Amino acid sequence: MSGTGSADRKRLALPLALSIGLGLLVGSQAPAEKVRAQATGAYVIADTWASVAAPRPADSWPAASGLAIDAARRIYVADAAEARISVIEPAGAVRLLGDGADLGLVEPRDLAVDAARSRLYVADPGLGGVAVLGLDGARIAVWPGVEAITGLGVAPDGRVLAGAALAGEVRRFEPDGTPLAPIRAVTQGAGARITGLDVAADGSLVVLDATRPQLLRFDPRGARLDPIALPSTFVDVVADYSLGIFTRQWYWFTDAAGLHAYDPLRDQWQLADGLDGLDRLAVYPPLGIVVARPGASGSRVHRFDYRLIDLDRARPAASWGSAVEIPGRLESPDRIQVGADGRVYLLDRWPRVQRFGPNGAVQGQLLPGFQPAAVEVAADGRLFVADGGRLLEAYAADGTLRWQQSLENLRPSTAGLALDPAGESLALLDAAQDRILRFAAADGRPLGGEALPAPERGSDVWADLAAGADGTLHALDLGG
Repeated sequence: MSGTGSADRKRLALPLALSIGLGLLVGSQAPAEKVRAQATGAYVIADTWASVAAPRPADSWPAASGLAIDAARRIYVADAAEARISVIEPAGAVRLLGDGADLGLVEPRDLAVDAARSRLYVADPGLGGVAVLGLDGARIAVWPGVEAITGLGVAPDGRVLAGAALAGEVRRFEPDGTPLAPIRAVTQGAGARITGLDVAADGSLVVLDATRPQLLRFDPRGARLDPIALPSTFVDVVADYSLGIFTRQWYWFTDAAGLHAYDPLRDQWQLADGLDGLDRLAVYPPLGIVVARPGASGSRVHRFDYRLIDLDRARPAASWGSAVEIPGRLESPDRIQVGADGRVYLLDRWPRVQRFGPNGAVQGQLLPGFQPAAVEVAADGRLFVADGGRLLEAYAADGTLRWQQSLENLRPSTAGLALDPAGESLALLDAAQDRILRFAAADGRPLGGEALPAPERGSDVWADLAAGADGTLHALDLGG
């Protein structure tokens, strides 16, 4: 969903009298009033169901994309999908920066706080540079000229450093926005060369080089220091000088494996156990270590006590993040099925399957735990859901899981599901291997399959599947 989209403009348009083949037109701006058919056999809009306009809670992050901590121990969370920033107060309450007012952001990502000037800097690729906000949410300025901006930091003198990922440069700005000479960080390779950066308390700069991978280091004057070879391509980095009673350099990293700490003095790595799939990172010793962890139901933000002792058994001291799936709110509607009782099942790629009554009333949702690619409903209310090619699941009418069938050995690319009229055999359209796979509807047992006919025009793009009243399968080919 675009962060600038308005939920109340999204609609489900309900065509008139399509019996069990009833379809919904998604995204229509048609009026809500019912109209009559103009001619026999013509379909016209009979009703429009508006998306629920309930605002997303401040602690609901579809895509937490940036973190920062200020001296007052407030945590700032950027959400690229919603184009907004939340603030977690020291007591744990969560609110929107600027009380939900439009901050003028497009795709906020990395954040950096300048406590001395009461500023929050936002790396926004949609704006092509750095957005400058007050800590109260006031819009101050936008500093353009940082294409593919990735990573953000503030030096002790107030200068702002931002990574230009494709150019491999670190762009620098005075506190008033005046551009300075850039630092040429990554000089080789193509594509995204920088994945993150940070500025330490002494003004030294570290840059994640995505082409090696390695950690590039620069002294406060911009002179290049010896790089540090890294075991993987990390997502984010924090350079930290304050640990326990000692004052020396430590580095923190996040990636798919979790939270890493590196002691350059001893050349020693540590990994926090059980924290896989991390994204953004922020460290402030008086408060702790804060990480963002994306998931199918949105991002969670976790805070850990600041220590390295027993890092392999680290557990969050606090966590935030409510569900992003608001029943009735249309986020990314994709496919529709209609049950024999007239209830409508909408596959919404957040990921979930929403259920509506024949009159459009919201009747709940199913959260399968994966990104659904196809959905089918039986006459008795059973629901069949498949992802892109790993799993096929069946649910009872009350949402209870009936069975789960792995598709790993078959390796399909699921494009559609169709149940036979007797409700006994479920067909799966495999777009990658041009075939139909069949499964027992009662328990998911594979029943074999058959190849699809070769396309007449030499191209096929299988997109959907349906079963007629006599059991004939109809496959939609967008290529022919």
